[in-house]
Amino acid sequence: MISNRPWRRLAAPVLLAAALDWGVPALAQDASLVPPVQLPVRSPVDLTARQIPAVQGPGGFTTADAPAGCEAAPSPTFWDRCRGRWLLCKDGWHRHFVGEDESYAMPLGALVNAPFQVQIANAEAACMCLHHFDFQDGTSQLNAHGRAQLAKIRELLPRNFAPVTIEATGVPQLDDNRRMQVYQQLAAGSFPLPYERVVCSPADNSGLAGPEAEVIDKNLMAHTQIKGNINTTAGMTFGTSGGGSGGH
Repeated sequence: MISNRPWRRLAAPVLLAAALDWGVPALAQDASLVPPVQLPVRSPVDLTARQIPAVQGPGGFTTADAPAGCEAAPSPTFWDRCRGRWLLCKDGWHRHFVGEDESYAMPLGALVNAPFQVQIANAEAACMCLHHFDFQDGTSQLNAHGRAQLAKIRELLPRNFAPVTIEATGVPQLDDNRRMQVYQQLAAGSFPLPYERVVCSPADNSGLAGPEAEVIDKNLMAHTQIKGNINTTAGMTFGTSGGGSGGH
């Protein structure tokens, strides 16, 4: 009965090969029994003649004519096309939201800080306006409030590119006189100011309406009377004024 153990099956071919090796002399050691082999002689001229002629392709790349038996390149599969479209879409998103440069990285807080910078720029542009109440009635001379406003405008000139706006009156001669008067006073400073930066036009920033001013005035008066403590219905305290709750 033959056993089914695997090591016995592997041992049988090994024993048979050893028996043949011991009984028969090695034929490879006898040079007379090996037939001679004639090797072809290759010259450098033949090798050069067999080279494929190079062809200059588009873009400066050097290609070669493929032999007759060479297979063509495999056509792209469906998944290759999907991957290519995904890479194109990803590159378009990157260029649209981040930029062209791969190494470009927005600083921390840039997206949050950008809207606040726009609000600050708009506020500074609104502060560079001279209204009707900044001039003496019917003249081009600034009053006390207008001179104080002009001093603020002089400080804001180097910080932004907003024009100095003078609220138009509808009288061309009066508007030109006010524009020239303001330009002369600003040009006397250290910051160079072109004449085109001083303009006469309707003011972009509108003042408070009557009902809004009345509500704000009532709130300020109530805040003054209770000495800074304003409690809402929820029991929250907005804050205290400089005087606090003491009797100063």
